[in-house]
Parts: sequence; structure tokens; C-alpha cells
Amino acid sequence: LNNLSNTFFILYLLNLMLILSVVLICIFCLVILVNTHKPICNIMDLQDPSSNIVQQWISEKGNLGVVSKTYRLTDNSLLGSWAIQVTINVSSIFSSIMCHKYLYSVVGWRPVRGLFPALRPVLAEIGSSRPPVTLQHSILIGNFKIIFILFFYFLGITQTVNKSVNIINAEYNLEFIQKPTVLRPSLNFTTYLKISFYDGQPLSEEEIGRNVTFSISQSLFSNSWRAFQMTESVQIQNIQSEIPKNGIIKLEFPLDINITSLTIKANFSGAEQTLSVFNVLNSPSHSYLKLHVESLHIKVTVLSKGNTILAGNSSATSFSLTATYSWAPVASVLVYYVRDDGEVVGDQVQISITNIFQNKVNLSWSNKHVQPSNAVSLQVNVTEPNSFVGILVVDKSAKLLGDANDLSEDMVSVHFQVLSIFHATDKNLPESPSTETKPIRSNFPETWIWNVTYTGASTTVNLDVVAPDTITSWIASAFVMSENLGLGLTSFSEELVVFQSFFISLNLPYSVIRGEELVLDVILFNYLNQSIEVMVTVTPSDDFQFVISLNDTTMLPNRQKVYIPSQEGAAAKFPVRPIKLGVIPITVHAAFSKSSDTVIEKILVKAEGIQQSFSQSILLSSAGGQQQNVIKVLNFTLPSDTVQDSASAFVTVVGDIMGPSISGLEYLIQMPCGCGEQNMIMFAPNIYVIQYLMNTKQVNQDIYNNAIRFMTQGYQGELRYQRVDGSFSAFGDSDSSGSTWLSAFVLKCFLQARPFIFIDPMVLEKTTAWLVKQQNFNGAFNEPGRVIHTELQGGHNGPITLTAYVLINVYKMEILSAVSYLENRYLEGISDNYTLSILTYALSLAKSHNASNALIELNRRADKRGGSMFWSSPPIGQAGWWQPRSSDIELAAYALLSHYTQVKITEGALVMKWLSQQRNHLGGYSSTQDTVIALQALSQFAANYSSSNTSLNVSVDIAGTEEPIMFRINSENLLVLQSQKVNRFFFLKEIFISSSRRRRDADLNEAFELDVNVFDSLGDIDHLHLNICTRFIENQYTNKTGMAMMEVGLLSGFMVDQDAIPTDNLIKKVEVDFQKVNIYLDSLNTLMICLKIPQRRMFSTASSQDATVVVYDYYEPGK
Repeated sequence: LNNLSNTFFILYLLNLMLILSVVLICIFCLVILVNTHKPICNIMDLQDPSSNIVQQWISEKGNLGVVSKTYRLTDNSLLGSWAIQVTINVSSIFSSIMCHKYLYSVVGWRPVRGLFPALRPVLAEIGSSRPPVTLQHSILIGNFKIIFILFFYFLGITQTVNKSVNIINAEYNLEFIQKPTVLRPSLNFTTYLKISFYDGQPLSEEEIGRNVTFSISQSLFSNSWRAFQMTESVQIQNIQSEIPKNGIIKLEFPLDINITSLTIKANFSGAEQTLSVFNVLNSPSHSYLKLHVESLHIKVTVLSKGNTILAGNSSATSFSLTATYSWAPVASVLVYYVRDDGEVVGDQVQISITNIFQNKVNLSWSNKHVQPSNAVSLQVNVTEPNSFVGILVVDKSAKLLGDANDLSEDMVSVHFQVLSIFHATDKNLPESPSTETKPIRSNFPETWIWNVTYTGASTTVNLDVVAPDTITSWIASAFVMSENLGLGLTSFSEELVVFQSFFISLNLPYSVIRGEELVLDVILFNYLNQSIEVMVTVTPSDDFQFVISLNDTTMLPNRQKVYIPSQEGAAAKFPVRPIKLGVIPITVHAAFSKSSDTVIEKILVKAEGIQQSFSQSILLSSAGGQQQNVIKVLNFTLPSDTVQDSASAFVTVVGDIMGPSISGLEYLIQMPCGCGEQNMIMFAPNIYVIQYLMNTKQVNQDIYNNAIRFMTQGYQGELRYQRVDGSFSAFGDSDSSGSTWLSAFVLKCFLQARPFIFIDPMVLEKTTAWLVKQQNFNGAFNEPGRVIHTELQGGHNGPITLTAYVLINVYKMEILSAVSYLENRYLEGISDNYTLSILTYALSLAKSHNASNALIELNRRADKRGGSMFWSSPPIGQAGWWQPRSSDIELAAYALLSHYTQVKITEGALVMKWLSQQRNHLGGYSSTQDTVIALQALSQFAANYSSSNTSLNVSVDIAGTEEPIMFRINSENLLVLQSQKVNRFFFLKEIFISSSRRRRDADLNEAFELDVNVFDSLGDIDHLHLNICTRFIENQYTNKTGMAMMEVGLLSGFMVDQDAIPTDNLIKKVEVDFQKVNIYLDSLNTLMICLKIPQRRMFSTASSQDATVVVYDYYEPGK
């Protein structure tokens, strides 16, 4: 048994919390134990459902074996079975965690009214009555789905819930326990039958004493042989046994010496159970009859957790053993002797030990019932001082999900049962049956308390907390770990009921548009034993108006008197019209003679029209330490169709060229980012920011921590798009093939991130191996997948652009043939500026002798004016689009990287100046790819210009104001983005105008044709659907797009179900956001395509404002 000395297992607690319906946080606690329940050190890996290691913790020792970790899951995380792997020396063990998105539910204990349509609709009060539903057919025995449709009559909301139940055909449950798995001919066979009600409850006095019928069938081989065939017979025996008080019947009978199999059928009042045993212990000498010989020396051994606990000899036919804690949780008692011919004859029995922990931990609430927001104390009592205690308090809804992730005695027992006697005994002894792992259910509840605390010298800890506002029950449990006593668990959980007999709730949409009318639903609940009359008051505000009907004689539109029956709810409705933009609070107070409640909720009021932004930047520098005066005049006129009061302007100043992007790392662009390439906007820029800060010696711990967090989330999300073959594609395995372009891009970024976060080496190896297979004999790279980036499609230059792109991303690999291919193509001539720029950078990285000439040629084609150098393409698409085309940003970025690589600083500075001035107010550019490449170029080039010894005074003069706005920039605030709101748009050093909204119809010079129609059903005001048809308008450059995006705004009060729009070869992905649906389209060409989008009303609104539908090329948003 020495080989088992390193055996260990993991116990873990887990909860997944949904934050704002977007961010999932995985919180887990590991308890690492050896077979003595004592702690040891560990190394941990967290693996996603594709077995990629997303996080690794090295040499985690924890405290007394307790390790508590938090890992943030993104809304794009892979769903399914995640795993925690702990490795000690060469031994490893896994525990699984199910990750699914869920809708939060509350376990109620009060009756509600609803419809129960099983075989027929039945009106019932769920929780207080049983609807008369009769099942007519026995074929329905088994799993049965019941659909509950709850209609909240005072809200006008319908909720549908599916529940599976197990329909049985008998009132009682029969179960064979302590059943042998091997037959020993000629000896007595002993088993036990447990009888209980179908739900596990013990029998009543009425059933005790009644008889159970057993039918015992023994299959036998005869001793005669005919034509080398053995004949078989069946011996049947019927027995009746009386049920004892404990409900467990002992059944014992002798086995025939020729037995080959055994079947026992038990029957009680229509309930049946069958036990079959087919394994027979074979003794060559038929020594079964010699077990009673007194002269034999019998060996007795007790083993538990792989260790020998007790060993000795006995010559008696019976003996007694005393169980100790060292036997827990399961002990194997082996009795055997050895014949003179060497045969081992023996038997063994497993004994389950209850109350297995020496260490104890108990919980108690200071009050069993409290009201929301009231103080309450949780007292923790342990057995031994200097213990670590893990405390978990979750919503009672957890019990709907099972206890698969909870620490329990059963979990400990299951892990240690594998260390049984069968590691070391004779092979002829029977094998133990395997333990089946029950599937882990979905839907994890909200967590209130997750705390790992140290008791110190005391054995009591008091945790003072404030009860949440949720009306529900909370379940507290705990484990304890100490040096001498090891692990202990709470034997039962402690429940805290958070409740108040009278309370109100507001039912509000996420947002409305100014000018719309909203019905404010105030829901009132009365769980008192008497009916009450309540006065409901909505506090008046300058942010909204009350809508008064012409026929309404109510003098006070903000007050209503509501009658609420006992144990029921009611609603008061207040029509309001928001008149101010932004987030506005709404306060509601309800009171009667004995109680009151006040709730404050907020709602977002948006302006009409489509939001647009405009920004312009200038680069200031103090050359030679001398004062420099720069005047920048910006005459910006708001369009005539600008929505009233929607425009705002800010002047911002930051002392570092990378400052705007560093400040906006989390939101560099205002676009959906839900595919494999777009997800990298959360990953790649953080690498360049950290590298820049390190190179310029400006590392700020907060910025660094944020960048690491964004990278970790981006890495985790990107693994969702890795395919089985190791490649990456826009939508992972749902695409027909991996993408060479995207795989190269991801590989480069993962390699660059390795110094900062953990990247699974296997991910890199698989992607590299796949990429190598995509190269032709002439050095060019193939693209088996879809190129969703418009410019990289490249027409006849496509292979050149793609090969250059791959070389840029994996230039450290030995792919000399790719360099030769690009050099030959360059010598043949490249007319396209974009292709020339990316080729030049690839050759520069490869140190090709053609790189210098290629850069000279590229610079010759540039526009040089205003102290800047850039390249322009003809405008395509939306009129008035102020930013350069995304391809022009990428072109300039590749050119700047070429200047940096070839150390041509003077000309590169002109490109850097232009590139730095094209950013939006968030610090990014138009799309994801141009933002990533441009920030890489700026960060690498600008590192040469950074100076920690900076002192600037910036004065911003605004026409019509008496005093200028002053900004001070020094070495202490270089990375701080300073901002001041202004009301005029003249004489600004730097300005951007955001949140300006316009009422805009389609322009004649649009890139797409778009037709939107709204249909509703006659008489049904709660459902409608949009019919949207669109196509790309061919131009002289192309007849199709790359990936296209369709953003569909929803009318206020309406929503779209996530699965209402099925995906296919065109619709690659659908995201339902607040009041908007993002539809990812593979590509659009000149053929018209149509989509149907159903919507349903969730909130009552009137005077609805227009919603918008926008279609654009993702990598050229100007289209």
C-alpha cells in the first residue's frame, strides 16, 4: 500500500453569480486533503470545456489546505463542464463545474394565482390547493413534463416555466441494500430489503407488520453431460416476510452448490423490485464447506482510505471490532485463510461510518426572521482554535438545483471509497461496483456571503452583516479545517428568512425615449392576515410629467388609494412622460396605518434619433523646453436635424500620446464585438499598453491590473472560437473551416501576452501546427476559411496580402519561403497602397534587402500636408462620415511600424502625428482591426518620444467666455485624461462632441439598400414583427462586403427572445442587448435578403418614438 501514500482528493464549493445579466464570476474554494483528512500543498489548473487551461496557479499552499480563488467569466465564455485539476507530484485529480447562463429565480412559500395547463387548463392557487388533474393512461409512467403558465393579472405579464416530474405507478418504494455482488455456492446468501413511501418517507403504523412476498430463482447446472452440452434448470422458492418497525427486512437462505445465477423478486402492494446476481466465486477445490473447521488460522484485516487500520488473527467463529474515526468514511473488513495448496479463501464486507468528522462546526443566526436591510449576526462555533472556516450563504433557490457542488459527508465518502481493499487482495475476490457520478444540474443561484476566515485563539466567530433587500430565504453552511482534527462540515444548514409582510416593487423598462409615455407599474404585496387599504404616492419631479386623461377627475394624479386583500397583491398604475434626458430617479411611497415602504428606481431616458460623435485632436510639444503658443480654430456647426438638447461638447487634455487609449481601454470602440476577431479588441491593446508603460517607465499599478484583467477575459473569450483542429475562426466550430488570417492574428497576440498572463502551451502548439499546413510550396498561404476583413480579401492581391499578414504575425517562425514569395511579388509591382504597406512591414520584419525600397515607394505615394503624412482612399458609403476609412488607418499603422522597424524616425513622426489625431473620443478608431494595429504602431513608435520630465500649461480659449480653461500637465499626471465640458465650439485645443443625436433618413449615397416594414396582428397589441430587407449596392471597387452588421433598435417596452432569430450560413450570430438586437451577417452582396424579427411587449408605453435599423460593413463602418 506504499504506492497510495500520495493519494488525495478535492472538495470544493462553487457558485456562479450573474452580474447585470452580463458578467459571470466563478468563485470556488478548494480543500486539498490527504487520506487522513489533513491538508497538504497543491498546484491548480482551471480548464474550460475544450480542455484548454485558462488559468494556472503554481505552488498554491493555502492556509491549512484551504485555497479560495475567484475567476471572472465573460458573457462569451464556453458553456459546459469546466474542470479544476489539482496536481501534487505526479498525481492529479479533477473536479467538474457546470457553467451555464441562467435566469435568476426565487423560491417562494406564499400562494400565487396562475393557470396550470397539464392535461387541461385548471385555475388553482399554487401552494395552497391541488388542481384536479387525472392521468388517464399508464403509458405516461416515467418522466413527465408539466408546463406552468403564470399570468400576473395586475402586471399583464405571462411567465412560462417547464418542470419535469417522475410519474410512478406505486405508492411504495422497494430497495435492496447491502446486497452481495458475488455468489458463494453452498453458503447462505444474505441481503436486506428497505421499504418506504415513494418519496423516501418511512412507513406508517398501518404498513408495519404486513407481509412482503419474495420469489427466489436459482439457475443451476446439472451434473450430466450429453454431447458435450451442459443442461440448466431453475429452482424457484417463494417466501413471505413480515415488515419490522424499521422497514428493513433481512432475507437469508442457502445457495445450491451448482448455482450459476440468482434472481430475487420482491412485491408489496403493487410495488416491485428485482435483484439479480450473476457472478459466482469459483473455488477449484470446492472448499466452501470447510469454512467451519476449528483448526484454521483466520486472518482479520481492516482497511480504510488505502491504509491498514487493524490486523490480527482469530480462531473463533465470531469476534467484535470497535469502529473509530480512523475507519471513516468507509472501512473494508477482510477475513481470509490460506489453504495448504496456496488457495486464498475469504470474504470481505464494507462498513459505512456515519458522523465521520472529529472536527465540528456549527452555525446559528441571531434572528431566524429579519426584514430587508436589517442587521443580523451569524455565529460560527468550531471545536479547535486556530481553525480556518469557509462560510457560504446562498439563496434557497439553490435547492432547486441539487447539491452537486456542496461539501458533504457523502462527497468525502465517495472520494475515499476508491481506496478500498481491492488494491491489495487476491484477484479471485469479487470486484466492487463502480460509483456513478450524478449529472450536475443547471442554474446557479445568487450568493450573499462567501467568506473564508481564521478563528485565531477563539473557537467562536461572529459575522455581522446586513440582510439583502431580496424577499427570500438564505441557507448558510460551512466547513472547518484545523491542524489536529482536519476537516469538518456543518451537519445541517441554517436558514434565515428575509421577509416583510407589506412591500412594494416597481416594474420599469431599462430605457424609454424622451416624449414617450410610460405606465409606471407599482406592485404592492400584502402578506398580513387582514386586508388593507394603502395610499400610493409617486413623488413629483422636474424629470417627468404625469399624464392626465381628459375624463380623469382625479385632482392628484400622483396619488392612488389601493385595496389589497389578505395574502394577495395588487397594482397601481401611473402614466408618466419623461422630459429630461439621462438617468432619472422615480420615488414611490406606499403607506397604511401600520406600515409603509419606499422604493427608488432609476430609468434611462434617451434622446430621439441616431447617436453620432465627432472629435478632432492636435499634438502639442514643448520643443527645446521653450514656450510654444498654438492656436487651433474649430468652427463646428451642428446639423440642422440635431435633436434638441442632445449635443454635448468636451475639451480633453492628456500629457501622453497613448493617454486617450489607456484611459479608454475597456471601451475603445462603440461597436458589437461578438466574433473571434472582434473579441481581440479586449485582448491585444492591453499588451501594447503594458509594453509601452514598461518601456517608458510609467507603470501604474491600477492601469496594469486593469490591463491584466482585460487580457485574462479576452483570452478566455477567444478560446470559444478555437476549433478542434487548433485553428481559429470568426464563429468557431459552427464555421465550415478555420481561418488562416484569424489564426495568425490570435497566435501573435497570445505569444505577445505570455510574459503577462498564462497562455496554455497546447493552444499555441495546435494553432502553429495548423498554420504550417496552410502554406503552399511557393511560400504563399492559403485561406480555407472566410476572410471577413474586406481589404484582406484583396482580389488578385489577396494571396500577397494574406501571406504578408501571416508573416507579420508569425515572423519568428522559420517560413523563409514566404519571404521569397513576397519579394518576388514586390519586384513584379504592387499598385495597391494597402497591399504595399502590409508587404513593406512584413519585409521589414524579415530584414529583407527589398524592405527599404518598398518603404521609399510607399512614402512616395503618401499625402503630406499640415506636418503630417498619410494615405487616402476614395470615400465609399455614408455621407458626412468624418473619420478616415478603416483601411487607411491600417495602411498608416503598417507604414509607421515599417518606419519604426527600419529606424526612420523623422518620416515616421509625420505618420505618428496623423495617426494620433484620427482617434475617436474613446481612444480607438472605427473598427477592431484598425484600432489594434494603430495602437500597436503608436505604442512602439511613441516610446521613443516619451519623457517623464514634462511640464506644460495648456490654455483653452472659448469664444464668448471671459476666462480660459486651464490645464496643467506634469510628470505626476501624464496619463491622466483631464476633461472639461464646454458650451461653445470655437478656438479649442482639443475637442470632441459626443451623444449628439440626429433624425436621419437614408442618404442617396449609401452603401446599402434597406427596407423596413412593421406588421402586427389584428387585435393583438402585444406582439409585432419586423420584416427587414437589405442588399449591398455595387460600386467600382467591390460587389460584396466583408462581415456585415445589422443593428436593430427595439420599440420601447418591447423585447426579442434570444432564440427568436435562428442562425444559418448567413446569420452567424444574434445578440440581444438592451433595447437592441445585433445580427452578425457573414457577408452581403447585391442580392436582396430579408429577415423576420418577432417582438413582444413587456411594458406598457404610448406615443412611441421611432426605432432605428442600421446596416454597415464591420471593417468599414463608413459604408
